[in-house]
Amino acid sequence: MIEEANIDIGGLHAEIEKSIGTTPRDAVRRQGSIALFNDEGNGPPLFWCFNKWVEPVFLANRLGPDQPLFAMRSFHGLAKGKSLKQANTIDFARSYVDEILRIVDDQPIVVKGDCQAAPIAEAIAHDLLGRTGKKALLLTLEHVPFFGCPGSVVLMFGATSEKSNPFLRGENLVPAWTAMHHSTA
Repeated sequence: MIEEANIDIGGLHAEIEKSIGTTPRDAVRRQGSIALFNDEGNGPPLFWCFNKWVEPVFLANRLGPDQPLFAMRSFHGLAKGKSLKQANTIDFARSYVDEILRIVDDQPIVVKGDCQAAPIAEAIAHDLLGRTGKKALLLTLEHVPFFGCPGSVVLMFGATSEKSNPFLRGENLVPAWTAMHHSTA
């Protein structure tokens, strides 16, 4: 568990690469610290930032062999402290984008993140736009974005998750999101 003020991004990716070994060998291939599931499939690639490796194993199986799933790991269980994670999210996302750009070319990109992984997914979408001009579809679960995203954004919240669902707390963020993301549905 990393507790220092600045994370060595390379060292963190080395830890992630070691942890990929905990996934079933016949279910995954590696591209650096991204785990590739169903990578021979014909569907548009899904780049999903998870908190634990068990999550993409189950999702890839559920999606089926025609849907490529490229799994990235969040800081969860690897780094301690919210401020430490926030201070390193952009650099961490940038290193994932380096790997993403080696995997895809002109395909549309879908980036997803849940809970603690969502800020990384958000930063990936911004970095992809800055480097390539591509607007990724950003999907988040249990996360209120920090910045407006120029591509399409899908924000999902649990129906019983009072801690993470602003609507269950009586907040109406639709006007702010409309201004930030240019439209809401």
